[in-house]
Amino acid sequence: MTDNVPLIFDAQDNRIKELPVGNNLDLTGSGVVNADSIAITGSLTVNSITINSQSLSTVAFSNNYEDLDNTPTGFTGDYNDLTNKPTIPGILKNLSDVSGDDPVGGDALVYDALEGLYRPQSIINQTDLDALTLGALNNVIIVGNVTDRFLKFTAGAWRPSRVQYAEVQNTPTAVSAFTNDAGYLTQQDLESGIDITPTGDLTGSVFSDDSTLLVDGVNGKIVGDIESGVVNVDATTGDVNITSVTDDIVITAADNIQLTATDNVNIYAQDNVIVESNGQTSIRTDVANANHNFIFRADGDIEFPDSTIQSTAWTGAYTPTTSSDWSNPAPTTIQEALDRIAAALTALGQQA
Repeated sequence: MTDNVPLIFDAQDNRIKELPVGNNLDLTGSGVVNADSIAITGSLTVNSITINSQSLSTVAFSNNYEDLDNTPTGFTGDYNDLTNKPTIPGILKNLSDVSGDDPVGGDALVYDALEGLYRPQSIINQTDLDALTLGALNNVIIVGNVTDRFLKFTAGAWRPSRVQYAEVQNTPTAVSAFTNDAGYLTQQDLESGIDITPTGDLTGSVFSDDSTLLVDGVNGKIVGDIESGVVNVDATTGDVNITSVTDDIVITAADNIQLTATDNVNIYAQDNVIVESNGQTSIRTDVANANHNFIFRADGDIEFPDSTIQSTAWTGAYTPTTSSDWSNPAPTTIQEALDRIAAALTALGQQA
């Protein structure tokens, strides 16, 4: 069997030929009958389709359940409309695995493995935690010092632990995150300068702008130079000690220099002791106590305002080696001894 192309009359060419590809065969007013089969590779457009002398139902085109005929009655959604429903017990003890024992207040259903039933049973004794501790729990391990600890789950159990700073979330990363309610000095304070109005004693060391130590607060010493319009060193209960173990001691004043002590005035320098004033230099001790003296000591020389220089062996105090060499009382200072020697020499000269 072969497929043939229908012949048509082409009025333009006035001849009979096969239907060209792309042309349609117009069968207006006619039809195709007694065809065993029709194979269509494209679409089929018809006004109606009749199969075995019957037209297709509407549902064939709408796909709507409501267009079906002879449909069953649907479920109403009401449980009471169901058939063969199970029987649901109205109370727990009607269940097959629950005993029929009547419970009392505070009972709970506890499974009895021997009978395979749940029975009402008091659980007050089983839930009384008064005599129990956290350590009684199977997954809690409490050993060692637990003061100020919290339970942390680690290595499969709850254990006493401390809070590590690394574990704290949202920790501040800069000092500026804190409130400076204590008034600590900031970089801005240091750059703009600090005004201090003390209301009590100030303690600690003092440094100059170039970081030179002026006041040693640890050892209680003034180690830097002192320059002021008025400087008074007054010890009303003990000695006045001025010491330099590395350099000169220089005491200079435009007016008077006054060192006063109830006990001794001691000035010691590794090198020279220089005391200069345009006024009066006064070094005083308690004159009522003969054992209280003023003492200059220096590894170098001691220069007085009159330009006289005393050697390092000189001291203001004087104790004669042989007291009987002097008429009573013996001099107690070098100045007094020199004055008395000068007076004695003058008297001898006048006698000659």
